[in-house]
Amino acid sequence: MAFLPLAATHYREAQSLFRRRQQLLNAPASPRESLRQLDWRLMGNLQGAMSHCAGTVDDGMRPAALFVECWCLLHEGNIEEVTAQLDALYPALDDAQQQAVLAAVRLAKKGCNTALAQPALQVAMGGHAAVAQWQEEADGADERVAAVLQWRDADGDSVEAFRPFYHDLDKPKAQRQALIGGLIRGDAAAFPVARDFPEDPVLVLLLARQGEAGNGPLAMALTGTVEAAESLLAMMEQVETAGLAAQAWFWLTGEPVPLKPRLQAVGEAASSSETMPDADAARQQWQTIKARAGQSAHSVFFGMPTTASSLSRLSEQWCGQVSALIDAHRSVESGRGIAPDQGWQHHSLHGGCVHV
Repeated sequence: MAFLPLAATHYREAQSLFRRRQQLLNAPASPRESLRQLDWRLMGNLQGAMSHCAGTVDDGMRPAALFVECWCLLHEGNIEEVTAQLDALYPALDDAQQQAVLAAVRLAKKGCNTALAQPALQVAMGGHAAVAQWQEEADGADERVAAVLQWRDADGDSVEAFRPFYHDLDKPKAQRQALIGGLIRGDAAAFPVARDFPEDPVLVLLLARQGEAGNGPLAMALTGTVEAAESLLAMMEQVETAGLAAQAWFWLTGEPVPLKPRLQAVGEAASSSETMPDADAARQQWQTIKARAGQSAHSVFFGMPTTASSLSRLSEQWCGQVSALIDAHRSVESGRGIAPDQGWQHHSLHGGCVHV
């Protein structure tokens, strides 16, 4: 592929920015302002590289290059032909490559009426309009049924839309989406099934909002009460449970637990960790949060009381894995699922193009 020097710079920078974008979105929590600034630069570099892309994609490309090439194809090629090409290629891609293709499709915002074989690609391309066509396909592919259930959740359907899938082990994605819809609506029939997934933060949080989360570290952190915080602090003082408690603590306070040197017991293996979470420092973090909250009776999530205004501020301030938990909280408040915003994050990019 032949590049003009400046176009080559744009092409390389677009790949680098995409990799950084994925890191921000895959991290536990990243400042949303960082993503907004990155998106501004990414759009500009994509435009600068667009006329010098190769015009083809294959399963041997690295995810970042695949993203750039897909984005260019979606803007320069015939949309039906490009979509069909991506639909045929998609099954041969690994997970990172598939995520790159989906990101390019979402950010390109090129609608297409072509029926696709790959549900994830169809949803990314067509949104709710595509999903509406699948409503009667309860026996369809797992991803397709999950997409229908997510659409019904956001549309405010009753629990009857979700109950048939609570125990559908053959469709794990649909089962999870059904449990989310049921838990948002407080359906007690979903509680025992959801408890079988103690490591799924969204399901655990939704159980916590119903008072059904259990006593694991993650459940206590997402419950967000004073009693739960005290239990986590006590767990941090025990070598056996300190690590898990510290990991969960992050969702409660929005801050990592500082580490302190750990004294080894007599006869303990030399390979044991030389540090452990500092429970005293974590207690200071909690005291600061309580002082800031004043007399609020609300539970705490990510260092803030779980009020509508606080959750809105958290959504504006943070992205990454925490976004799914913020959306879960807000879904309970609204009584229906809140779809994640997976488009451009800089406000100036929602209404038109950026020129460099």
